[in-house]
Amino acid sequence: MIISLKDCKSRLSTGMGVNVLCELLGMCFNQEVQPSFSLRGFRMRSERNPHGWGLAFYPDKSVQVYKEPVKSRKSIMAEIMEGYNLIRSSIIMSHVRTKSSGEISHKDTHPSRGSGTVENMYSPTMAP
Repeated sequence: MIISLKDCKSRLSTGMGVNVLCELLGMCFNQEVQPSFSLRGFRMRSERNPHGWGLAFYPDKSVQVYKEPVKSRKSIMAEIMEGYNLIRSSIIMSHVRTKSSGEISHKDTHPSRGSGTVENMYSPTMAP
């Protein structure tokens, strides 16, 4: 099923037929920044998305990915990453997840590392 962005927003606002499975925070700046100001609030989103979290950023020309199959609000690693002042990047992505099926596992957390790029950040599941 393919629906327009306008229709999707309408369905989200009314709760009709859209199953929201995850949340994504993407930030792009014209200079390197520390993401702690945004990660602090985004970690709280794990209350509705408790099955995993991930963080990806580019400290140089390579991607660094950190992720766990646990609620980010209860993750010691996520807490450390939030306050770690050496994280600086102009591109930062974070993801919190609600599983769609099966067991909770590390392989299903996002972002996934591809061949030098970040892949599989968003795969919508829409109810008919």
